Amino acid sequence: IIIDDGSDDNTGEIVDELARRHPVLRCIHRPPNSGGGKSGALNAALATARGEVVMVFDADHKPRADVLRRLVRHFADASVGAVQGRCIVRNSNESRLARSIAVDYYCGYLVNEYGRQSLFELPAYGGSNCAVRASWLRAFGGWNELTVTEDTDLTLRLVLVGRHVRFDVTAIDTEESVPTFRRFWRQRYRWARGHQACWRDYRALVWRTPTLRFSQKIETTMFLLAYHVPVFCMLGLILVTLRAGGVLTWGPGVELTPIATLLFLGPLLELASGLLVSRAPRQAALGILLFLPAFVIFTVVCTKSWLDGLVGRPYAWVKTPRTGHGQEHTVGVAA
Repeated sequence: IIIDDGSDDNTGEIVDELARRHPVLRCIHRPPNSGGGKSGALNAALATARGEVVMVFDADHKPRADVLRRLVRHFADASVGAVQGRCIVRNSNESRLARSIAVDYYCGYLVNEYGRQSLFELPAYGGSNCAVRASWLRAFGGWNELTVTEDTDLTLRLVLVGRHVRFDVTAIDTEESVPTFRRFWRQRYRWARGHQACWRDYRALVWRTPTLRFSQKIETTMFLLAYHVPVFCMLGLILVTLRAGGVLTWGPGVELTPIATLLFLGPLLELASGLLVSRAPRQAALGILLFLPAFVIFTVVCTKSWLDGLVGRPYAWVKTPRTGHGQEHTVGVAA
């Protein structure tokens, strides 16, 4: 099922021609301003989907030929509600930003997702290159159209009712990274705004549910705080800068510089771990340095998102523009 979600170019004509040539395809055309964002588009397709396992791929994703088999095998376990595969940036040569995000993905999938599964059995459903059990999805009323991060929302709804999310590091697809800082800002602001909203919606439920062990409740709380940490990183950067400039001094017997520095440098150590685990080539380590400007912007984005959410500033789904670059260029892929 291909969803043409209010496209203002010739996407509709292209997918209709594909459907004419390949009857196996079904195309759904949503007019502009249909509402619900990505969740609304997915729910429109869910209404016509027939399978017990629903698989989702964003339009810029290219799954490997064995991805469907690798994802669907996990549903042999009746307790599994969703499965997430691994995504790799394919346009890392398009810009320095895209290259740094490719390194960031090593961390996200090979350290965070794999680590959370190994230690706590709590990986996250990521929204693309993923699968979800249709019966549970329909029991929830479909994807939540009131959120701009339907993946985080669905992750929480599943674990709170005792369903498991699995991460399959071998189910690999490639996606197109944002190549400019303007698009990076728009994309990460949406991620931050949605994730921070999930913190407000689910933080209390996490501690009341009997389905999570104490350690899992701590880990889930940390997961919900993931887009709050950059706010503290920004605070740490400001404190260190003011301290270095002599504008701010710590109280007697108090030295916060190491803590404030670690708040800012901690994510860079996480990136280095991702490079080591992925056995990336040495030149890929430069991606950590390239990531510094992106990370500074990311801390600003998360801080602004937190302040906007605090005052209740309205926000709706915003699409991330793509360039359509489809050649495979990655920064050292570990199979």
